[in-house]
Amino acid sequence: MDSLDALAAVAGVELLPAATSEELRAFEKKQGLSLPTSVCSLYEQCNGLTIGPLAVRFLALAEVEELLAGFRQTGITDRWGYFPFLEASDSNPHCVCCDGPILGHVVHVFHDDLARLDFRDLESFIDPS
Repeated sequence: MDSLDALAAVAGVELLPAATSEELRAFEKKQGLSLPTSVCSLYEQCNGLTIGPLAVRFLALAEVEELLAGFRQTGITDRWGYFPFLEASDSNPHCVCCDGPILGHVVHVFHDDLARLDFRDLESFIDPS
């Protein structure tokens, strides 16, 4: 994911160490998801990152698991196989869809409203230019 390299060069961006293929497979098995290639590519480069000046975080796999558990407890649908990857401290994460006709698309999931389709894929989310 070339645009991640550009993002990593920005002041205040901190990348966490990459996830291994084994960690990704274990995550998929535990969560019952089949992650799109774009998600695996991102996490094989970094298992989360922080954009300090914006208070935005790409979540580490452990944080994704916590959010998915919260989704299940609050009744947020798993119909599209949401993979919450970005949190901006507002309880409205961006998710990649891992299932259905919008597989690979990025949706913004709101805790008090309907989800909104925002991007065709993870790459265009990271680099919308």
